[in-house]
Amino acid sequence: MELIPNHVPNDPERELLEKLKAGDPEGLGELYNLYFGWICQICRRYEAERDLVYDLTLDILIKAHQKIGSFEGNAKFSTWLYAIARNHCINFIEKRKNERVEPLDPTLINDEDDGSIEDAELRLENEMLLSQLDQCIRTLPASDQRMLAMKYYEAGSIRQLQEEFNLSASAVKMRLQRARLRLAQQIRFPAVA
Repeated sequence: MELIPNHVPNDPERELLEKLKAGDPEGLGELYNLYFGWICQICRRYEAERDLVYDLTLDILIKAHQKIGSFEGNAKFSTWLYAIARNHCINFIEKRKNERVEPLDPTLINDEDDGSIEDAELRLENEMLLSQLDQCIRTLPASDQRMLAMKYYEAGSIRQLQEEFNLSASAVKMRLQRARLRLAQQIRFPAVA
């Protein structure tokens, strides 16, 4: 009977760990290449929206890279990585349960007018545009609605969005961009004369 050696030559997990712990800049890329698909599968168990799955996966890989010093080697690296992924997804879901999306505030329209017909028409047109915008926003996923509301109606900073959504700054910016693009695809405003 042949014994399996402790160190298997060409063990990608062990080689990756050595690079990560040594601070090799290629380590994050290899971590991504080896585990991106697997982490995506884990995230899909908790979230169905594809963009969120990718955001969560990237956040998890970055978190694992940052916390590699805490990996003691008592278990397989993949087991440690799975625990990080699972905990991150559960925390994300818990935080998301507490989200509420508020409708647009109609008082955002400037009511300072002189009572002329032109001002009344302009106010009515603005109300119609806000109503249409509100309807378009409501077609977006709840997380996009909340993110856009925090950023543009509550004047939230990227830092506040990071804390609210438990995402990195780059993930917040990417999600904002995607939400704006989805909203732009929904908007069908009449041409301005």
